[in-house]
Amino acid sequence: MLTLEEQYSSYHQIEFLCRELGATIARDYEGTSLDALRQMVMMRMGITFLPALYINSEVHQLQGLSIRKVEKLQLYRTHVLAWRINSPNRSFYRQLAELIRTLVKTNLHNAKLNF
Repeated sequence: MLTLEEQYSSYHQIEFLCRELGATIARDYEGTSLDALRQMVMMRMGITFLPALYINSEVHQLQGLSIRKVEKLQLYRTHVLAWRINSPNRSFYRQLAELIRTLVKTNLHNAKLNF
């Protein structure tokens, strides 16, 4: 199994999943980005898990890839918007955070993915 380097949060989720499934992480070939992982798969170096949002936004032609949605797999990513507590723009940042929450709830909750 190909994965990102250990400092990425997704690495630990994939590591746990591999232990559960009896799979092995290819430690000699850790990726530094999702694009790197995709390229390694295309070079037949192994298989990997990629986020659905990445697939939908970055993979426009399969180019020899076989993509399958994995049902009931509880992988997740946490994103944050952070700013200095005394920033003069903190009101704008709060509004931006609320807009992002609304967009995610509206557009990504139970989103139909294109694969």
